Amino acid sequence: KKGLNEVMLPALGLEKYLNMMLFCRIIVPLSAFVLYGAMDSLIALIFPKYFNGFTIGGFMTIFTDLGDLLMINLILQSVFFFNVLFSSRKILKSIGAFMLIGVATTILSATVMIIADKAGTFESLARTDITIYKGDRGYFDINKSDHFLFIYLQLVRIFTTIVVPIGLMIGSYFILKNKRY
Repeated sequence: KKGLNEVMLPALGLEKYLNMMLFCRIIVPLSAFVLYGAMDSLIALIFPKYFNGFTIGGFMTIFTDLGDLLMINLILQSVFFFNVLFSSRKILKSIGAFMLIGVATTILSATVMIIADKAGTFESLARTDITIYKGDRGYFDINKSDHFLFIYLQLVRIFTTIVVPIGLMIGSYFILKNKRY
């Protein structure tokens, strides 16, 4: 028997997929969070003079920002997708895939910025003071009067935190459904 144990279950593809998603997206991160809190408390009990503990409170602040939650979602879904996609040497292939995606994203963004610069889009930035991230705006707000750079960043944000995870979810379901072991 090789491959994922969940694939060998006598169940529908959707049930197997939901079982894997439950473990990969909820139970494993929650277990890591509980272990982190337990270790934090244990170190605080052992070394109260040097460590006041409860740094988990600082860790909890990432759960208050929508952007952080969506990026965590992207990372978890990417790891899950590559886990389903590759059968052997999953870690090495996943790291290689992340590196290739990073290089491709950098090349694409640089190309867009070069084209925008040649069109004179950034000339206005030299004369004005522009704020990219405004606190009073929503995470996905785009206005007609926004600068090209802000609109580009918002579109990239929407694509990477919404479109890509949904695509990875659908892709991992169909890979799991069609994979034979």
